[in-house]
Amino acid sequence: MSMRNRIAVSLPPVFLRLALGVTFVWAGMGKLAGTMQVPPEDAAILGNMGVITPVRAGSSVDRTPPSPTTPLPPSGGGGGARADGGAAITPVSQPAPGSTTPPTVLPGGTPGVGGGSFTAADFPEGKKVESSHVLAVMIWKAGHPVAKEGGTAPAPIWPAALAGGKWPVYVADAVMITELTGGAMLLLGLLARLWALSIACVMAGAIWLTAIGPALQSGDTVLGILPRHDAWDGLAWMGLLYQFALMMMAVAVMFSGAGTLALDNLVFGRKTDDDTDDE
Repeated sequence: MSMRNRIAVSLPPVFLRLALGVTFVWAGMGKLAGTMQVPPEDAAILGNMGVITPVRAGSSVDRTPPSPTTPLPPSGGGGGARADGGAAITPVSQPAPGSTTPPTVLPGGTPGVGGGSFTAADFPEGKKVESSHVLAVMIWKAGHPVAKEGGTAPAPIWPAALAGGKWPVYVADAVMITELTGGAMLLLGLLARLWALSIACVMAGAIWLTAIGPALQSGDTVLGILPRHDAWDGLAWMGLLYQFALMMMAVAVMFSGAGTLALDNLVFGRKTDDDTDDE
């Protein structure tokens, strides 16, 4: 094999690995160490998954702050005496707004997964959460679509088995680990084909959750599967094209292998020029 052909075969996978590795190490670290502010509705979803709790005093037990105008019990009405001679106030757990029963709370104030009763009112200012939890909310919403006003709920675009309980958090954590570990392994060129396949699957899931799935839910598509944007609106198509490019790069590494300058060559051995010519 000539030097030109040898370079053409061995170097392009290195450049692809470098681009994928840097991108996904950065993406994985962002999900691990980054934080994002979520609106009250999304914070309530995470609260009911047992991920976060309200910061308001007493909200983990009685969700409604005690009213300053609550009348005192009559003197001698039980509950012990106060320092000023009146009767002591017996604390009473307040029910959730609009509810006739108090919320179910596990020891430590953590709402039961799948049975929590937090609402947006418990997080009036939203909540700053780990970036990976934003993905968990997206997965939960994909499996629990909400009906628009005056209409019916669209079909879910995520399996119910992976959208209930704490499964959205587990899936989001798996994505974070795949991005971080897969990016590092691609930089090193170790088990490059396996990690390239994993990265390609992550990007296929991202395309489904953010573009194709919502487009199918809306019923307004281009070519049957794509979201309807103006054909030349670069900003509207940028996210989808970026995800598609990363997925195709990962597929290319999956088929081509790690190329040169990779640990795979030390671990599994490198093909000789004679082997390559025979192929």
